[in-house]
Amino acid sequence: MKKTLIVSICIVCLGFVHVLAQKSEGGIPLSMNPNINSEVSSQKYVQVVSLNPPDIDVLKNEDKNSPKPGLFRIGALVKADIDMINSGTLLSLSDGSKIWRLKIQIPGVQSLGIYYDKFHLPDGVKYYLFNANAKQILGAYTSAENPDDGIWTNEKVQGELINLEMDIDPNVDISAIQMHINNVGVFYRATEYLTVFDDATQGSNYRLTTGPGFAYGGSSACEINAVCSTSVGAYTNQSNATVHIEYIVGKFIYGGTGVMMNNTSQSCRPYILTASHVEPTNSTSNTTFSGWGFYFNYQAPSCVYSGGQPSYNTMVGAYFRARSSYDSNVAGIKDDFLLLELKYNPPNSYNYYFSGWDNTNYTFSLSGTFIGYHHPSGDIKKVSTGTSVSPNGSFNITSGGAANSHWAIVFAQGGIEEGSSGSGLFNTSGNLIGILSGGNTASSCTSTNVNGQRMNISAEYSKIAKYWSANAFESPSTSTNTLKSWLDPTGSGVAIFGGMTGCPDAVSSVKNTQNKITVYPSPANKEVYINGEASTNVDIQLYNVVGVLMVNQSVKTDGTGKYILNLSPYNAGVYIIRIEENNKIYTNKITISK
Repeated sequence: MKKTLIVSICIVCLGFVHVLAQKSEGGIPLSMNPNINSEVSSQKYVQVVSLNPPDIDVLKNEDKNSPKPGLFRIGALVKADIDMINSGTLLSLSDGSKIWRLKIQIPGVQSLGIYYDKFHLPDGVKYYLFNANAKQILGAYTSAENPDDGIWTNEKVQGELINLEMDIDPNVDISAIQMHINNVGVFYRATEYLTVFDDATQGSNYRLTTGPGFAYGGSSACEINAVCSTSVGAYTNQSNATVHIEYIVGKFIYGGTGVMMNNTSQSCRPYILTASHVEPTNSTSNTTFSGWGFYFNYQAPSCVYSGGQPSYNTMVGAYFRARSSYDSNVAGIKDDFLLLELKYNPPNSYNYYFSGWDNTNYTFSLSGTFIGYHHPSGDIKKVSTGTSVSPNGSFNITSGGAANSHWAIVFAQGGIEEGSSGSGLFNTSGNLIGILSGGNTASSCTSTNVNGQRMNISAEYSKIAKYWSANAFESPSTSTNTLKSWLDPTGSGVAIFGGMTGCPDAVSSVKNTQNKITVYPSPANKEVYINGEASTNVDIQLYNVVGVLMVNQSVKTDGTGKYILNLSPYNAGVYIIRIEENNKIYTNKITISK
């Protein structure tokens, strides 16, 4: 759900703000309900689990003096072993419902996140998390958020103390609740947006987010906010396709950038493309990506922006689909991509976009406006632009890279930093052509980021053409080290395919199916026949090979479920047809021959 500030009369009285960002049902915890205040206040004690913090000063010094190339560390994990059996306090109310509560505290830290290796809520349970002063409330999470593999996480909560609460209906079997916390995340960077919850009157359980490196925005002041119209022009969709990523590697938490990708079946599958090097273990296991968090629309609401909380939306969890092999011991990078698929489709209210792509391996320099959206230093979304791209780029070729493996650009506006890795480079048509590996050449701007570094104005983007249908640097080429089988599932063979705006909520979770829908003949000449269910409404879209929408109409089939689509106005060639009927989707390619 889109992050909003929701205020009611009782909320104003209690002095807190309920913020919704991660998909949830909203509402307030029972313990804050004034109607049962006397029952709740009778519970004099709520257990506090106190854990030892990592040495944040040591981590900051490592980040500044010996950072891991291409990785932007934003936090560290503290091991935990917490569940409803060994921890927490249970209160029974007069109506038979129950409240389970627990406080987790790690003294003196910036913000906390909870990581679960077992999470399953039965119907009738609502789960909330909130900070010490109750200004930030997450939830309610319910059975609708249960992950299929039990691995889950919640977004960050401000301060050194986090409250956990489960409100349990009278008829719920408590033993059916599965919840085990195996790690608590301590964040010391990329938390500037949480300052909206600061309240210095809340006592020792609260830490004000101030001091060196914690002013709003961790990136260089010379970076340009993504919404600046003078830079963005007609590229708003590409901005909406760009997401901030937060993920675990080993004992630490990192931040990066990714791009939502369209596919030729227009099937709304939520693919995210990022860089292989951001996940340096070279894992192909779904478990590795189950707890990854994806932040949509984390950006300033205006070009000139100096405070207040930017809105954002969150999704948790992804499946592995494909990647280029990455060796963290080798500085050179030949190909650099990681394709994931979100566990669930984002709600349409997230205002997201499936990016189009161009896998043409141009051998000459290209001119025009080229643009990159990214999250440098874990900051809100920024934009960088240039007017010329060379096809002859490489990434550390003397250390194992390959010639002509990357697009090379020198930005005229903006730049890149740690945390920008995995972001996309969009060409003059707004289609993605490469994924950021890194860059060098410090900007003449003297403003530095959270680590005292200037942004780089040169960048190298790994060409998607090099790992599209065959991987130029890895043998054998398979579906797990190339993109074509995922992004061109219809086998159209097109080199350029346009983007698509969102996906209707009504069909966002419906898998692509051909059940009861048939389209024939193919090749077709003047018309194609669509057979569906009798007397129903059918939505039809027809796209050409570069993703341009040619037909967009809603029709009613006749009594036999048949409709005839006139193809006479269209030239011979390959087209993509997409049909939606009663929340079923049919997508395939058709050929027009004349």
